Amino acid sequence: MICNRCYYNNEDNSVFCVKCGEKLEEKKKVQIQNSQVQNTNNINTNNMGNVPTYNIANAIVALVISLSCCSNIIGIVFAILSIVEGSKVSQFVRFGDMASANASLIQAKKWVKYAWISLAIWVGVIIVFYIIYFVFIFGIVAITEL
Repeated sequence: MICNRCYYNNEDNSVFCVKCGEKLEEKKKVQIQNSQVQNTNNINTNNMGNVPTYNIANAIVALVISLSCCSNIIGIVFAILSIVEGSKVSQFVRFGDMASANASLIQAKKWVKYAWISLAIWVGVIIVFYIIYFVFIFGIVAITEL
């Protein structure tokens, strides 16, 4: 279904435009002229405020770092929860449920924040462990040299 406002091609069962949030009308043919498309490219607001969108990149970076850096299981779980919750945002927008879309967006942002916090704590624990380990090793070496 094509939006009358921004001319974005939405799925047929959409109630609101995914791009601008405009309420979609039933199967109305839209004639697109080049000047109309150019004039509407910079519009990013709608009659309900901004359309919530989820940027998955932050959660993927947290997931990759948690996997590769230090096997941070808690960070991995939080990053996956953020990705799952964030994927719901566009579905809610498509069906016009902006309240649920905003709630899912807020929750997804919380999960990714928790992933980064757990990663920072985990790295801090590892650093403290290695500091204690090397102090102990070098302390034993210093004692045995006496």
